[in-house]
Amino acid sequence: MACRWKSSILSKRFGTLESEEASSVAKSIEDEAYAVASAAVISDDDGIESLKTYSEEISKRMLESVKAKTNVASPPPKDGDGIELAADSKVDSSGDVKEDDANPKLDEA
Repeated sequence: MACRWKSSILSKRFGTLESEEASSVAKSIEDEAYAVASAAVISDDDGIESLKTYSEEISKRMLESVKAKTNVASPPPKDGDGIELAADSKVDSSGDVKEDDANPKLDEA
């Protein structure tokens, strides 16, 4: 039975994986992210920092997986009005966050 997923910004930009490959990649991503989150020395009582670390690792590895598949740099997608999407405006063509956006300088009073 074939699954039909709605398109997302990422699937439009990087494409999709076949079901078997996606399942294998997802399992690997989950295992790696869990290992990183488990190894992090976190002393919060409610586990929110562990969840944050796990989520960040999942997101990072998902992007790495689809970028490795396409291995092609494409310009950031534009919405219907031709305006660059906010999420992509801080990322250069290599997928790295632009330095000035990653560490904004605050005016000293």
